[in-house]
Amino acid sequence: MEFSRSADISESSERERGWVELNQLTARSAAGVSNFDVFREAECIKQESRQFINCDAGSALEQSTEAEKEMYSGLADKLRIEMEEANVERVFIDLARAKAEREYTEIKAQREAEAAQFDRKIETTSSKIRSLSKELNAAKELEAELMATYQDLNALQNEMEFIKVMERSSENKRLSDKLELASSQAELEAARKELLSLREEGFKLMAEMDNIRGESIEIAEEREQLVKSGKKREADLRSVNSNLHKAISKLELAASAEKRAGAVVANLSTALQQLQSDVAVAKREAELTNQEVSAIQEETAQMYLTIKFYEERLRDAAKELEAGKELEAVALEQLQTLTDSTMRERAIAALFCSTITLSRFEYYYLINHARSAQEVADMKVAAAEACTEAIQAREKEMHFLMAETTRRDDFMRRKNKKTEERLTSSREHDQERELAEPLKPKLAIAMPRRSITLGRGGLAAMQPRRSITLAGGVAVAGESGTVRKVRRSSSLLPTTRSSTTRPQPAFASRRKVVVHRLVNFLSWRVRKN
Repeated sequence: MEFSRSADISESSERERGWVELNQLTARSAAGVSNFDVFREAECIKQESRQFINCDAGSALEQSTEAEKEMYSGLADKLRIEMEEANVERVFIDLARAKAEREYTEIKAQREAEAAQFDRKIETTSSKIRSLSKELNAAKELEAELMATYQDLNALQNEMEFIKVMERSSENKRLSDKLELASSQAELEAARKELLSLREEGFKLMAEMDNIRGESIEIAEEREQLVKSGKKREADLRSVNSNLHKAISKLELAASAEKRAGAVVANLSTALQQLQSDVAVAKREAELTNQEVSAIQEETAQMYLTIKFYEERLRDAAKELEAGKELEAVALEQLQTLTDSTMRERAIAALFCSTITLSRFEYYYLINHARSAQEVADMKVAAAEACTEAIQAREKEMHFLMAETTRRDDFMRRKNKKTEERLTSSREHDQERELAEPLKPKLAIAMPRRSITLGRGGLAAMQPRRSITLAGGVAVAGESGTVRKVRRSSSLLPTTRSSTTRPQPAFASRRKVVVHRLVNFLSWRVRKN
């Protein structure tokens, strides 16, 4: 993770800073300057850097976890509300389906009863029509008989007229004709009575025919009404069937929505479990950082002890140096007197000889003194160069930390802005979908879930990688681009973290060289004194 890597870099920079300060302190103690202000300044810088790193990492983790918790809680509330709405719609759909099935059965039974009643009425009307057709045929036969009798009556009337004419011609035949006339009149009256009775029966038949026609018209009207009611019932049945199909489709949509909601809930549960595992990993990493901080504190305590030990040795060396200086001053005075006397003697001798003779002691003294002075000058130059390099490295490390913090702040700002924009866009999309499809069940599906997959340290894995090349590579840090060699870190699982390997600084070798030179210098001074 980036935070642990930055913490390791800060810890290594603190160690390097401590060694540089130790070198500065040793150099200043060699120069005879007080070290208490330097110790106090180093302690303040260490405390400020630790507080800044801890606060930055903790605030970033808390903000990321709070943002994720708020996002997941909002999604869970939306899904819960939509699942409740889907359940309510499903209950209403079930009720509508049961009601439609009950109405369908009632309409079907009523239609079957009306169809049976209509069949019975059709049978009765058909039987009546058959009987009426038979009566009509009988009436037609009676009319034909009446016409025949009427023709017979006309023939009889003609015969009566002919007989009357014949009576005028023959009075002899009157008696016989009268008898025949009486018989014919009797027959005529009987025929008239029969004709009247037949006419009355014809009128009755006509009235019955009118009644039959009215009944047939009523039957036809009832038949038309039955056909219309049947068509209406068929239309009602079609509408009921369409409503049933719509209800079934809504039920299927609700079932699919419920399945999708279950899948979303499962995804959210897995995401929450993964988030919990990431939180546990972050806690373990925090514990590891605390352990490393405690180890660094122990190292700093040991460093302070070594510094105190070296300070005591420096004080002893300074005391010995002062004693040596006093002895050297006495020796110089004696040497001055000796040199003055020898110079006078040599000046007097030079007047009589062109060469100067030196003793063996003087020769070796001059050679050794020049060599030791050259070594002391070389050591002082090397110590000054090491101090300047340490100061430059410290400044570069501070620039690197400042650039890293500004980069991290910019990244967190961009990340929070992106999350806010994503949430607003998802809300607008949900509102548009609700307005566009008011009848369908509304479900908010996630987590992109981009298909939310949290791993390798949670949200810290999404942070931009720093330009650090591993396994013999180089890493550019700060503005001046100091090149550092970094140890390769093994590929870690999300739950494991190599807390033993730390990136070694590039100037660790310089630190060792400076310490080695300091020890050599102190041992040389002790040997010399």
